[in-house]
Amino acid sequence: MYQNKPHIKKGLIVAILLIIIDIITHFLNIAQTQHQFINVFTLCILLFAASNSSFTFTRNLLDDNEPITFMNLFLHGFKVVVVATAIYCLYFLLAIKLIFPNDMDTYFKLMLDQIQKAKVPYDSNYVDQNQSLIEKIISISMLAGIIILNLLVGVLGALIGAVMGMMSINDKRKLN
Repeated sequence: MYQNKPHIKKGLIVAILLIIIDIITHFLNIAQTQHQFINVFTLCILLFAASNSSFTFTRNLLDDNEPITFMNLFLHGFKVVVVATAIYCLYFLLAIKLIFPNDMDTYFKLMLDQIQKAKVPYDSNYVDQNQSLIEKIISISMLAGIIILNLLVGVLGALIGAVMGMMSINDKRKLN
């Protein structure tokens, strides 16, 4: 069996890339105005990372004369996304608590703006009294969204990469 653990290295590289993008968007102040574009962009990076790592893992297994199965290829790409997601979630928790604590106030204000735009009645005294509880709920919701979306995109990317890897193996077998 393939003993090296390249999915950890690849996941770390992807996580560092996502963290750098997050820090850059924070300092350029585009995280709040263009957040939908940034979210789609980071999910595309994860999709590419998962599919590319599964596909390149095929070549690694071929070079080492290891048995290649669809599940091996799929799991490799998915593990890359799991590692990247775990590291990014740790960064996210550190960022909202220690690195950029003012961001939670911004998220809180964005939530209140969305409530006002939707014309949902709410008690402002209750909101003011329970702001810390609401901020915890916001941070937990954001963390859950990060985990769920990243892993769903990881499944899709790993499937794409595993299919591409198996197709390339079949093409090489036809040539031989």
